[in-house]
Parts: sequence; structure tokens; C-alpha cells
Amino acid sequence: MSETPLPSSDDHTTSSPTTTDTTAFDPVRSIGPAPQLSTRGFFIALALVCLIPLTILSTYAVLFGKATERKLPVSVTIDRLAVPTSPGQPPALQDVIIIQNDADFVIPKLYVDLNGQFFMYPDQPLAVGEKRVLPQSEFVNRTSQRWVPGNFRIDEVTVMGKLPSGARGVTEFHY
Repeated sequence: MSETPLPSSDDHTTSSPTTTDTTAFDPVRSIGPAPQLSTRGFFIALALVCLIPLTILSTYAVLFGKATERKLPVSVTIDRLAVPTSPGQPPALQDVIIIQNDADFVIPKLYVDLNGQFFMYPDQPLAVGEKRVLPQSEFVNRTSQRWVPGNFRIDEVTVMGKLPSGARGVTEFHY
């Protein structure tokens, strides 16, 4: 048997005609149908996507009103009082917020905030006729920075609590 030598890579004696494969450059075919939306249809769909939630939220606001429409029967006073700091120590003069329950029911889940930024959640419910003294230095913001009395002016005090109906009562005091 005779062996036929294989052409080497530097053997240029054999030339084959160059052919291009035209199927390699065709665009990829889609398997499924491609739905198309007209410009008018697109703008109508976009308007509906924006207007439907806006209409629902506006209707909700008209029907149910703002949370501040359910007033919490409390009174707020900004004062300076001698407050005990620690056991065995004499009371120190501090800037305080005094909240008094003017309702004939206990107010649980009490929340108080100063200027919409510094807040406090007192642990105990506010009993009928009770006055709660809250030192201003104990109010903190969301990053746990404390309110420093005298550095800022108190423009607004908001008090929220749970009403007997289960709704949230809100009262805002502006100074």
C-alpha cells in the first residue's frame, strides 16, 4: 500500500475556489410572532398606565380624607422644668414638651415628633387626664442623633395615637 503524502501548510500548490456562505450573514429569525403597537396605541397605553393610579389615589383621598381629620384630643405645652436625671441626683432644669390627655379614654401607641424630624415613642399609654413630661434632649432622628434644645427652634409638634375606633388620631401644633 502506498501512502499519499498530506499537503503541508506551506504547500500553496492546491487552490480551492473561495465561496462565501451567505446564510452566515442572515439576521436571526424570530420563532414567534412579533406584536407591534402603533404610535397612537403606545401613547394611549402610556396615558392609561399613568392616569389609572392617579385616579384611584385621588378617589381614595376624597373618600377617606387626610389622617389629620381625626383629631387626637391632647394639648401640648413647651416649657422648662426641673426633671430628675438619675436616681439619687437632684433634678436639673431642662427644656421639655408636656402632653396632656384631654380625652375620656386612654391613648395607646403614642408618637410625638418635633419639626417632622426628631421623634419619640413613649412606652406607656397616656392615661385619662395624665400629663406626660418629655425632655426635648431625648428626641432622636432616624440616624439616632439627639435633639439639642436651643440649637433649633421648634416650629411644629405632631402627636399621634390610637383612637378607640382603632383609627390613628393626629394633632399638629404650630408655633
